[in-house]
Amino acid sequence: MTSTMWTAVVALSAAAFVANPRPGSAVAISPAVHPGGAPDTLVVNPRASSVHWAASGLGGSVTRQGTIGMGTGMFVIRHQQLTSGLFTVNMRQLDDELQGPELFDVAHNPTAWFSSTGMKRVASDRWELTGNLTIRGVTRPVIFLADVRWEELGHMIATSTFTIDRREWGIGTRGAGFVSDFSPWAIQLTITVDARRKQPAVATP
Repeated sequence: MTSTMWTAVVALSAAAFVANPRPGSAVAISPAVHPGGAPDTLVVNPRASSVHWAASGLGGSVTRQGTIGMGTGMFVIRHQQLTSGLFTVNMRQLDDELQGPELFDVAHNPTAWFSSTGMKRVASDRWELTGNLTIRGVTRPVIFLADVRWEELGHMIATSTFTIDRREWGIGTRGAGFVSDFSPWAIQLTITVDARRKQPAVATP
């Protein structure tokens, strides 16, 4: 996550999220039942989901980029409508020089996560997501657009690209301020989330 860009592909939101899990602790996710019918639970496939990052100003002036994998995640839909969700990111996959306390402090905060607080359809396959993004133990509100497509019933792929100001999370400096896509303080994320309907357990004779 050492980049000027943090492109987020998160067009899903499940009706279950944990507000502020402790750094390094497992994130518990449980689906919520909505009035008017039970929701469908979609579980993130870590092998098909990822976060690509790009940024400059992290240990030098050269733009750096990379891809790290997701951990757990769950999204909830009802009548093909996204409701809420959460996914985690394994920060231990960052380069060693980025894991130090002055940057991502991975020793104390091995997991980053996004938990939704709202979702709104703005076009046929596009959604506006609001939620909380937690990095190195610091939680800040974010808003971004995500494109969602259904490969088949119960199988969703969401993608999104947005930029954050790393100063808001205390990454490499203190303070906060306006950031543009060309600022050395910017991290651009590209997130891809692949989630499928949770299959019920099948009893064996």
